[in-house]
Amino acid sequence: MLLAIDSGNTNVVFALIKDAGIAAPLESAGIAAQWRIEAHDARTGDEYFVWLSQLMALKGLIPTNISNAIICNVRPASAFALGRLCREHLGIEPLIVGNQVALDIRIDQPEQLGADRIVNAIAAQSMGLTPAILIDMGTATTFDVLAYDGAYVGGMIAPGLHVSAKALAQAAAQLPLVSVEQPPSPIGTDTRTALQSGLFWGYVSMLEGMIARTKAVMVKEGHAQSLQSIQVVGTGGLMKILAVGIDEMNRIEPDLTLKGLKVIFETEQQRAKGSRIKETM
Repeated sequence: MLLAIDSGNTNVVFALIKDAGIAAPLESAGIAAQWRIEAHDARTGDEYFVWLSQLMALKGLIPTNISNAIICNVRPASAFALGRLCREHLGIEPLIVGNQVALDIRIDQPEQLGADRIVNAIAAQSMGLTPAILIDMGTATTFDVLAYDGAYVGGMIAPGLHVSAKALAQAAAQLPLVSVEQPPSPIGTDTRTALQSGLFWGYVSMLEGMIARTKAVMVKEGHAQSLQSIQVVGTGGLMKILAVGIDEMNRIEPDLTLKGLKVIFETEQQRAKGSRIKETM
C-alpha cells in the first residue's frame, strides 16, 4: 500500500491507499484508512512511527504492508521527522512533492506556490474539473484558479475560519471562543449566536463574493468560456459545514489532496518505468 502524508499547518493526515494502478478511477481513491494528528514541530520520527503503527494495528495492518510513501508538506520544521519515519522505520525513500510535478503554473513566482495547492490542482485536473475554483478551508482559506486547459493561473489567500475565531476570542476580553456552526438565524440573540452568525454567514458571504468576482475575471481574461463552465470545488474540514449556505458550490471533495497525491505518485511511477525501459533498449 501507498502511505500518503499530507502535512499541513494544523494537522498531519496519514492515509493508506491501495495499490490500484494509474488507470483506476480517481473518484474512489482506494483509501483503506486514514488518521490525523496535530502538527507539532518537536514531534520526532520515532513518535510518528509509534503512533501510526498502533493505529494500523487496530485495523489489522502492520508497517510492512506499506510499500511506498509520498509526502506533501507545507511545514518545513516537520520535513526531517516525516522523512525519518519513512526511511528509518519503514525502509522507504519517500517521494516529496515539489517542482518535479508536471503542472503548468502561470504565476509570477511559481516556486512560491505551496505543495498542497499544487496537489489539489493536480487532483482536480485529473478528474476533469476544469476550469475551476478550488477552495480549501484549513488554517488558511485558499482559492486556486485553474483555466480551461488545466493551467494554474493564480489564487487568493484569506484567514482561516478557526484562526479568525481564535483571534477574536483572544483580542476581545468579553468574547468567548465558540464552535463553528450554522446559528438558527443570521441575527444573533445572545453573544454565542451573534459570534456564530458573524463567523458562519460572514465566511459564507466572503466565499460567495470571491466566487462571483473570480468567475467574472476568469471569463474576462479567457480562462473560461462561460460562467456556467466553471466548477467550484470545496475541500477542507470546515467546508461541509459552510457549503450548505453556498449556492455556487458544485461539489465537495474532502479527500482532494489525497487523491492528488495518488495521481502524482502513480504518474511518477509510470515516468520512472518508462525511463528504465529506454535505458534497457
